[in-house]
Amino acid sequence: MQEYIQQMPDGRTRIQREVEGGSVTIYFSEKDDEGTLEKVKSMIMDAYAERKLREGKLSNCDQL
Repeated sequence: MQEYIQQMPDGRTRIQREVEGGSVTIYFSEKDDEGTLEKVKSMIMDAYAERKLREGKLSNCDQL
């Protein structure tokens, strides 16, 4: 799994991660603390992966 975290010039934090073969990008305001950032990032990525599985798209490891 690839993940990129970038601090934007306007103070926001950009997180981009590949989840179930698709790219997901999240932007956080400059006021978020690290604990909140990690919790929200994990919740969003998990929800995205669950939705993809419900829609019938297999993960890369399931396709072998």
